[in-house]
Amino acid sequence: MNLYSEEGTLLASTPFHLGKKEGESRFYYLSGALHTIQYFKAGIKVGTHTSFYENGQMKSEVPYLEGSIHGIVTLFWEDGSIKRQLTYHLGKKEGQDTLFSREGKVIFQGSYREGLPIGLHIFSFEERFYHTPTCYNRKVWDESGSVIYEGTYSKDLKKYEEKKRGVSGKLEIRQGVNRDGRIHFT
Repeated sequence: MNLYSEEGTLLASTPFHLGKKEGESRFYYLSGALHTIQYFKAGIKVGTHTSFYENGQMKSEVPYLEGSIHGIVTLFWEDGSIKRQLTYHLGKKEGQDTLFSREGKVIFQGSYREGLPIGLHIFSFEERFYHTPTCYNRKVWDESGSVIYEGTYSKDLKKYEEKKRGVSGKLEIRQGVNRDGRIHFT
């Protein structure tokens, strides 16, 4: 089945078999440039799905197994450099997740097991602030590589301690308690 714009530009081409998507589907920008290639078997996503920027540069590669994201997912900046790499196992994050700045510097790095964050997750303020869920440790460093913030939860996630360097460079430590998903400092 093909879908066209009012001007006659092909926007999508998807084969069907017995009412379900089957084979390679292609989606296009209004300009006619290729946007996405997806694969289906009996209506279920399979294989590596690839998307592109309008300039033709690859935007993402997402592998599927029996309808679930499975394998290494890679996102790219418009210049072709890697923006993010993370691994999924049957639809859940599993293993390392790394986000890079346009200059190739690591701005986020953390690990996951069965979709849940584990261990130390590292953030950088270089580009933007990232929200941190209340279920793992956090570390932030400045452009020179100096740690400026470190937060640690107790094993039961009820107690929290943060260490940060003030403007003067002095280490400040404060402790808190997790109630209702929010940290209340003592």
